[in-house]
Amino acid sequence: MSNIGSINEPEGVRKTSLTPNSVNEPATLPEWATEAPVVTSLEPTECTLGDADFTIAVSGTGFYEQSTIVFAGQDEPTTLESDGTLTTGVNMAVWQGADTVQVGVRNGPIESNTLPFTFNAAPEATSMAEKVLGPLDEPSEGDADPDELEDEIEQSQEEGDFRPLHRGKPSTTLPKNRKR
Repeated sequence: MSNIGSINEPEGVRKTSLTPNSVNEPATLPEWATEAPVVTSLEPTECTLGDADFTIAVSGTGFYEQSTIVFAGQDEPTTLESDGTLTTGVNMAVWQGADTVQVGVRNGPIESNTLPFTFNAAPEATSMAEKVLGPLDEPSEGDADPDELEDEIEQSQEEGDFRPLHRGKPSTTLPKNRKR
């Protein structure tokens, strides 16, 4: 890190620190770090949109209390766990579509390699009938034709064997146990 004094201020009054020292000099590790971070694995490596919020663990070397997980290009609140992994929470409400993002670690200005994390698309919505009854099969040749069923219903109505429960006019009478 180098200090640059302002030419418009008296010596020692205003200093600006640059890290790295210049664009021509490589970034240096902060005083608290003795090695650059290296990411070896993520746990988990993927999730599905619609899942609950979760914690991602980053394993590797060169991790310190001050290390920061960089998730999808953003610095995240990071915790150094007793086993040496770094963790951060993933807020699923932020993710609106399938995507693959990069996850890395930063020690001051020194960034690690990155590994991919995948947000998978949510499965197609399941109807309430499928949730209750299980997967619905496509009609087979032996199944009834909807037009034939409609004809049978009309015939039953004409013969008096079938009467709809509701004839289209709502009731204005409340049940006895209910107050207005």
